[in-house]
Amino acid sequence: MRLYSLRWLAIWITSGIFRSVLWELLLLHAGPARGKTNFVSFLGYWGCSWAALLFGVRKLNQPPFQFWRWSWSAIAGMLYLIVNDMVGSSIDYFAHINAGPLLFHIFHSSVVLFVAIFAVSILRASVTVSQWFGIVLVSGSILVTAVPAPLEAPGSFAIGLMAASVSNVFHALQYPVSQRILSSDGIAKPCVEALALFESLLGTIVFTVWTLIYTVPRWHEVVYQPIMESPQPSISWAWFAYLSYIIVEGMHSLSFYFSIQQFGAVPVAVAKGLMISGGLIVVHVLFCGADRTQCITYSHGSATTWSEIQKPVAMVLSVSGVLIYNLCGHNVANFQSPHSNLATARETSHSFCQDGRYLEFIDSAGDGAPRHRQSESGRSGIPQSQL
Repeated sequence: MRLYSLRWLAIWITSGIFRSVLWELLLLHAGPARGKTNFVSFLGYWGCSWAALLFGVRKLNQPPFQFWRWSWSAIAGMLYLIVNDMVGSSIDYFAHINAGPLLFHIFHSSVVLFVAIFAVSILRASVTVSQWFGIVLVSGSILVTAVPAPLEAPGSFAIGLMAASVSNVFHALQYPVSQRILSSDGIAKPCVEALALFESLLGTIVFTVWTLIYTVPRWHEVVYQPIMESPQPSISWAWFAYLSYIIVEGMHSLSFYFSIQQFGAVPVAVAKGLMISGGLIVVHVLFCGADRTQCITYSHGSATTWSEIQKPVAMVLSVSGVLIYNLCGHNVANFQSPHSNLATARETSHSFCQDGRYLEFIDSAGDGAPRHRQSESGRSGIPQSQL
């Protein structure tokens, strides 16, 4: 697999990890702002918009940005994503506040299973039995390791759990719908930058208006005062976290759509296992000294060995699920060439499981052009999960 193809996926995973770090900074030094302000959502949408414009500025006057020339299915999908993302992001905010970054990752891990279910239903995705095992392992391993001693939450455990569960459904649907839009036909095919911009534009406008009419007049009460009430008040760290969140959220959004375009909905969702494990490690390294509940070996007040190794076990099982999924299936990623309207097979990984089915590409001419060899079962072609 070419390293270039992994660039955006790596950015998506890394930005997701640093988003957890920024949330911990906000909890420690900024409060963060009162929930009714939706201030963090406001910053996030601005980040998504600037990132899409920055990377797509040269395409603004080209057909991929002319949504009125898209197919009706792509337009309908875009409208759905706009509503879906606004609602899901708002619910995420309450989940983060009540659960904290570590518990949020735990609750949010089940989104991988929802993505696979929706992808099979909507996209007719092809997922092998072994791959289902990997998906379930990624989705459920972290939840299992929370038993019998539940992790502590800075707010309400029940509200954090319910909010994260509801947001899982919203975010899971975003994966297959985005893949369907980026692979749609029409006079003009949507590009990643256009999808990221239009999907965030309405949210940017709505939360900007709300910030001007509600948050700004109450700035001291709803933004400044929470900083003073935080565990470690710091104006400098608070604004560092707020401004950094704009950049990180923008890159996270843009890299998500590039990854979906290159690898498909289910493989990208499974990669969240690496994001979850990485988040646990980085938060532990940076914040264990300041907040013992964020330590990997935090025992929840119990002296048992199991309570001390719950999070390390969670990381091992999550990464194992990612490996099982990728080794036990045929993942051929499609991408939309900027010079063609044809979806071209770009990368593949072999199946190391005994199901006798995989598609192998051979660069026999040395020019980077893919040549395919028929699988052992007599089938060849691109799996349904990547169409």
